[in-house]
Amino acid sequence: MKLINQLKYLTFSFIIIICCSQCMKSEQDIGGLPLGDIRNAVISDTFSVAIKTVLADSFISSNSALMTIGNYNDEKLGKVEASHYSAVRLDKSNVQFSNDMLNLRADSLVLQLPYFTPYPTYGYLNGSSNTQTIEVYELTEKIEPTKYYYSNSSALYNPVPVGSVTVTFNTLDSIYDPVVNQKLPPHLRIKLDQNLALRFLQEGTPGRTGLQNNNNFVNWFKGFYMKSTTVNQAINTGAIAHFNPKSNLTTLSLYYTTLNDNITKKFNFLLDANVPQFNSVKFDRLNTDAQVSINASNAYQTAYVQSLGGLVTQIDFPNLDAWANGKKIVIHQATLDLGVNTNNAPPYTPIEKMYILSKGLDNKYITISDYLIQNTYNYVSYNTTANKYSFGITNFLQEKVGKYNTATGAIKKANYKGLYLQPEFNTFLYRRSAIDASKVKLKLIYEVLE
Repeated sequence: MKLINQLKYLTFSFIIIICCSQCMKSEQDIGGLPLGDIRNAVISDTFSVAIKTVLADSFISSNSALMTIGNYNDEKLGKVEASHYSAVRLDKSNVQFSNDMLNLRADSLVLQLPYFTPYPTYGYLNGSSNTQTIEVYELTEKIEPTKYYYSNSSALYNPVPVGSVTVTFNTLDSIYDPVVNQKLPPHLRIKLDQNLALRFLQEGTPGRTGLQNNNNFVNWFKGFYMKSTTVNQAINTGAIAHFNPKSNLTTLSLYYTTLNDNITKKFNFLLDANVPQFNSVKFDRLNTDAQVSINASNAYQTAYVQSLGGLVTQIDFPNLDAWANGKKIVIHQATLDLGVNTNNAPPYTPIEKMYILSKGLDNKYITISDYLIQNTYNYVSYNTTANKYSFGITNFLQEKVGKYNTATGAIKKANYKGLYLQPEFNTFLYRRSAIDASKVKLKLIYEVLE
């Protein structure tokens, strides 16, 4: 620690005004006392900070912005299995393919899933190391549109698959569809069972009611469960693909021929953002570094953040209460730097955006006022140059060390349980970051009032 001397007084004050005007509270908010002589301010970066890994809470994954499917075996975090449940819908009522079933031939039924362009996959894209076998099952339980489904939820399905494909995810090449005579953007195509194609075709003939309207349809056909069945993957192999349910290419396409004129036609059923759907994720961390970090009774050398309801980094300040005990402390500025393990060869690029939260006595997550701006909770981006996340936590620490009340003489402290780092896109993308304890630092500018 070092004292700010008289000579640096004006310069320091100018810096505080510019850098901290956004994050500092008014003098009255800080404790109702004058700030005192700024020459008594102290700069310190030696406060102890402890990090460890904790399990994330499951989250609501209903109607997620992405469809997430695949398996990955992470050298530090273990196995991740992402699967997706989706209903299907009609885009119009009273669908009829022909007046006579004898005039129809079912050619194929294809599930078409376009990649989410900004983040198509997580995993190595160099050949067989990301090859996945994706299987599709028919649901026997309807996905309720008003029900909340979580990242660990499931629905009943027929265990006999209706389609399967072994594929290396190709997010670059377009695919030609001869029926519509055009190239379509990169997507995954899964040809389904011919008997299922025939069922769909038969339902669009006279005397059948399943394709009359969406209410009838969702009772007749409840939807799909899609998962990777690739197992026993080597360390650092596999892939998790992110598909776009908001695309008009997210369809179940029935190809059929009318025999009287020998014309091949295509009819699209939709799996878009207007159908109930959810992602489900399973984790296996046996014998991993993440498991060691989770089981550590105290701080650990590395703490992990993992999206899709995986892991959260817990941040504590073990000596803060003892240091602040009975003192009237004004926190002018507090910045927390969280350095990342720079072993970032693909696919271990750190999570781009993070939230930082706290917990109250009820053990529920709460926002901290430093990032609650106009009722919107703001994230912090990863600094790719410095390989770290930097958070301003001035108000949080002021509330934690306590505010002095001039009327009662009491120092009122907030009952926070520390800080928790989690991804902004927790429900959408699979990503992870490794926080290095040797690169974690709390920088404080404060003064102790008499």
